[in-house]
Amino acid sequence: MLKFLQRIDTSINFSARQWNGKRQMIFESDQIVDRFLDYLRVEKGLSENTLEAYSRDVLRMENWLDQQGKDILRVKKEDLSEYLMLLGQVMNPKSVARNLSSMRT
Repeated sequence: MLKFLQRIDTSINFSARQWNGKRQMIFESDQIVDRFLDYLRVEKGLSENTLEAYSRDVLRMENWLDQQGKDILRVKKEDLSEYLMLLGQVMNPKSVARNLSSMRT
């Protein structure tokens, strides 16, 4: 997800608004997740099972970020480290590793 977010382009629909005199783009997070899954399907050629697992992982992360009042487009490494530590408390190591893999993609 991180590499994908770095590649994101303006073809995603967005709205713009004024905020403190600056234009700000507002992306719909579900558009980002959909584009990420399309990217994995088309460019990476991942299987449907892997896509389903990555989709669950990314949506779980997105929900956690929302609960923390953070935006998926502005996520920091520290946020992801905290998230992975929390996952490590409730998931087995293989599941945490897959979550990490879905974030790195």
